[in-house]
Amino acid sequence: METGGVASSQLQNYSKLDKMIEETLGGSNRALALVTFDSRPDEIWGFPPLVDGLYYALTHQEGGDNGAAILDAVSCAIQLLEPQPPNFRHIILLLGQGQDHGSEGHAEDVLQLLGKNNTTVYNLMFSSENNAKRRRRGRHDSASSSVSAISNAIRTASAEQLAAQSGGESGTFSDQGELEKQLVTFADDIDNRVTS
Repeated sequence: METGGVASSQLQNYSKLDKMIEETLGGSNRALALVTFDSRPDEIWGFPPLVDGLYYALTHQEGGDNGAAILDAVSCAIQLLEPQPPNFRHIILLLGQGQDHGSEGHAEDVLQLLGKNNTTVYNLMFSSENNAKRRRRGRHDSASSSVSAISNAIRTASAEQLAAQSGGESGTFSDQGELEKQLVTFADDIDNRVTS
């Protein structure tokens, strides 16, 4: 969850995120963690046995600095997922703007970590004129692309490309209602992959 840059003006949309996630996941067996980021990732909760504190943290964030280190945050999230049981699906829900600003890590490394750990990124970007024009859903054929070509694309639209190249989805939201609709859409996509 991005808290820096333009994200600080979006934090009010997360006031019911705990309930949205609970409704989206239903009774499925799962473990949750939270990583917030601005110019650097900040692990808040790493798979606690009780999620009350994590849910509170989800809905009570403070704005960060002007950074948006998306690649570093995704890398941090992957490292949190690595020790989780292999029978759990590894999914990252990325909430923030679409462009990376300030990551120290490299796109190639993040892509390799995603593949190595069989991790899927679902990305929800704040709506803006730029995002609305590019609004699209769909997957890219990662087998036909080289890591170098993919990493160049990530530098242009990092969050959207991370989702596409990991087999996930991207969407945009401008308010709490759209955020909830996108989460339901993502949940349907995740359920369809489990049952197919």
